[in-house]
Amino acid sequence: MISQKQLYSLLFWFALNAVANPQLDQLIQQADLQFQQQQIEGCLQNLRQAEQLSPADSRVLWRLSRAYSELGNQKYQSRQKGSEKEAHLLFLQAETMARKSVEITPNDSQCHLCLSVAVGNRTQTEGNKKKIELAVVVKDAANRAVELDPGNHYAHYILARWHHSLANVSGVLSVMAKLIYGGLPPASNQQAIHHFQQAAKHKPDNITYRLEFARAGITLKKWQLAQQQLDQIQLLEAKTYADRQLKIEAEQMRTKVSKHTKFKTE
Repeated sequence: MISQKQLYSLLFWFALNAVANPQLDQLIQQADLQFQQQQIEGCLQNLRQAEQLSPADSRVLWRLSRAYSELGNQKYQSRQKGSEKEAHLLFLQAETMARKSVEITPNDSQCHLCLSVAVGNRTQTEGNKKKIELAVVVKDAANRAVELDPGNHYAHYILARWHHSLANVSGVLSVMAKLIYGGLPPASNQQAIHHFQQAAKHKPDNITYRLEFARAGITLKKWQLAQQQLDQIQLLEAKTYADRQLKIEAEQMRTKVSKHTKFKTE
């Protein structure tokens, strides 16, 4: 009996040898545009049609994962009755699509990135023990994405946030995690800074990356590092409403940071 892995390999072979399908390419392009415009339901509709045309196309599968993750986040953040359960199911769908894409195209950075994102989102709806287990998957998938494409800025950003969050867990929580769950995965602030730097290097106009880098700098009392990122944010154009809000937050942070950088250096 054919295994699931053999089935994916067979489907991938058919996909590689199939004649180019303009309809498939058009559906993917439409879905990408809709995703950028936050029209997630329409994006999913086009991607499901694309999946019917080519069920073993990893381009479709990782995009499905990305869309399910985004829709899950929207549901989770709505805080409506039953929204957390709906979000959990969407995150599981996102993970399933990402794992399929990795099976079919294991050397595609974007597939591993979407797996990291999907599993990371899933941790929002899981208990503490499961969160710790899944944290390792998040890191491993993001690391693989970076190995395959060192310029994958979002994978660097995930790793930066991952290392910073776990390396700065309070002593009490760390001890509790060790006693109850066997401990947290190893993380370091040095790695957090490295990946923040790489994320900003490969996507220098991303305000979110720079603001979180500045926030991490403040946490670590690396005031000059935080100041540098806040200075860069001041020069960047706010392209969306979210960007404008982030720039306002950045200006508020400057007041706190300036008190430490006026007469001091790191």
